[in-house]
Amino acid sequence: MSRAVLLVLAAPLLLAPIPPRPTHAAGLHNVFRLSNRLYSGSQPEGDAGFASLRRLGVRTVISVDGATPDVELAKRFGLRYVHLPVGYDGVPRDKAIAAAKAVRDLPGPAYLHCHHGKHRGPAVAACVLLADGASPAAAAEVLRLAGTDPKYAGLVGVPRTFTPPTAAEWATPADFPPVSEVPTLAKLMVGVDERWDRLKATPSAGDAVQLAELYREAARLPRAAGFVGLLKEAEGNAESLAKSPDDNGLLAVGQKLCGRCHAKHRD
Repeated sequence: MSRAVLLVLAAPLLLAPIPPRPTHAAGLHNVFRLSNRLYSGSQPEGDAGFASLRRLGVRTVISVDGATPDVELAKRFGLRYVHLPVGYDGVPRDKAIAAAKAVRDLPGPAYLHCHHGKHRGPAVAACVLLADGASPAAAAEVLRLAGTDPKYAGLVGVPRTFTPPTAAEWATPADFPPVSEVPTLAKLMVGVDERWDRLKATPSAGDAVQLAELYREAARLPRAAGFVGLLKEAEGNAESLAKSPDDNGLLAVGQKLCGRCHAKHRD
């Protein structure tokens, strides 16, 4: 490989950062324009979300969520998906650099999202900005505006812990998979999140029944007894919700159980 090509591969993104500002669009939530080539926000919701991305000029969609991207729907709107799932404990360096390379190398602007656009997505977006030379203060402001919860120490710590890629790291070819494999438990928890979102918006016995089934399946996986115990409690709560989906007390108890489990086993 020639020296000129190596220099191009090792070049930064030249993002031209701008003061992060909220962007309102149908089918998208918590959207911020972070640079001339990068937006951060929530998972697109159906045709409306992808149509909004097209109107924003987006051409590449990067998901860091565990949910399987709707690659075919994205294609209908002329958009390419890249799936780089991360957890709530922090951003693995290889995923951060792959996201930065996707923003640099693929048609842009890029739209980087997690589920709600509040925690994992903004943290990875901050890494992308840091990779291009943004200051830690600027990266921290992205997390603040997005509402990233301080309890996710590995995510809010990104401005202090992530260092820009070396020339060798920039020059190493990256893989941009449209769909990545995620662990079975992560898949089940994606389903749990989706059912809870629907239950909070429009309580329904059907969603509560499905929620109980997801907790039951998760409890069958080999895990610590304490984790299984919390899943059993959550399953019982979901079964009660199936009988009384409009019971706000049961909804509150279910959310508290999620919080207890996340604090001990996810966050």
